[in-house]
Amino acid sequence: MAVAFSPDGTALAAGNGDGGVRLWRMDGSRAVPAGAPLKGPKTWVNGVAFAPDGRSLAAASSDGQVWVWDLPGRTLRTTLPHPGPVTAVAFLRSGALATAAADGTARIWDLPGPVIEGPEGGIFAAGLSGDGRVLALAGQSGTARLWSVADPRRPAPLGPAIEDAAGPGRRPEPPR
Repeated sequence: MAVAFSPDGTALAAGNGDGGVRLWRMDGSRAVPAGAPLKGPKTWVNGVAFAPDGRSLAAASSDGQVWVWDLPGRTLRTTLPHPGPVTAVAFLRSGALATAAADGTARIWDLPGPVIEGPEGGIFAAGLSGDGRVLALAGQSGTARLWSVADPRRPAPLGPAIEDAAGPGRRPEPPR
């Protein structure tokens, strides 16, 4: 029902009636399966599209949802509701998403930014460097992690977690 090549031509995505979105790695003129299908849609996948940077994939489904996955982690990033079947999907150069639906409307969506996983036990403190390029997250478990947010659309961990970030002593009780 739907196929799309990644912007760099190294991957192919396809959707059909079982609700799965299959990914292939292009090896010359051959397509090689690239893992299990992405899951989410409950019925027909009518359209698929890669983001301009190739890191996200969107699927338009007859279940009234647009499904957007983060490809490096193969995780569901968000769903976008429609009142009926979604018939087409396309990423704009800006990274926004255009969708069309059987109700006769087209919509432009600004997608939420990426999710950063915090330390085990939840995030209890956050700080941003003076230049706005490094985010520090600290958790109840006593660990912290630094993240590069120079490109906020692609946060990246800076080194391993910092153990015992608060030093010796009693860990604080979580807020009530």
